[in-house]
Amino acid sequence: MAEEDIYRESMIPAPNAFLIYRPEVKITKEVVFQNQEATKILSYSSAAMKENEPFPEILSLCSKWKNILNKISKKMTASEKDYAYEKSSTPIFLEMIKSGRRRYVVRGMILLGQKSETEEVNYLFLLDRITPDKINIPLIARQWQLSPREQDIVRLLLEDRSNKEIAHMLALSINTIKAYLKMLMRKLNASSRAGIVSCVLTKQPVAEVNENSIISDKIRFIS
Repeated sequence: MAEEDIYRESMIPAPNAFLIYRPEVKITKEVVFQNQEATKILSYSSAAMKENEPFPEILSLCSKWKNILNKISKKMTASEKDYAYEKSSTPIFLEMIKSGRRRYVVRGMILLGQKSETEEVNYLFLLDRITPDKINIPLIARQWQLSPREQDIVRLLLEDRSNKEIAHMLALSINTIKAYLKMLMRKLNASSRAGIVSCVLTKQPVAEVNENSIISDKIRFIS
């Protein structure tokens, strides 16, 4: 079974939260367009922040995501870049963010090819809500040969549970949970709890973006 089948087809609809970012180039100022859903997500105070503290400025976030995307692109081999070009409608996983109690996967892609450092480039960022209950854990377990207990821990990590909560829910000690996390990190080639979640979420399919979509109209709007 293909990797994209790790998530059931019904997991996520076409992404309805997106931003289009054009960085500053010479005399052209940076500009960002975001639809209503993206504005709602990014303007909602995060539970991880102090009360009433605003979400980071959207332009700053877009600049950060652009840098992450460019860094990933630079690390790609020639064959990987060719493959990425062929699959140019598939955004790349960048990070996870939290808005209120909800968590979102941030993915990005370059909409216009960059031929020189002075050429204007538009970046597309998609925000997909994480819905752990729709993830096909058994299929993930087969791919990475996870034990039943490791599957339980992955499921709870996707629910954003702390080590203490996981230990309580599974009736295990915190040290045992930490040992399981280390085993998961080795199997998934991750370096942290977030890395484990990222390895799972990067298999999530997203809707293709084509030139007939509403997003293309917004690109022309900011150009």
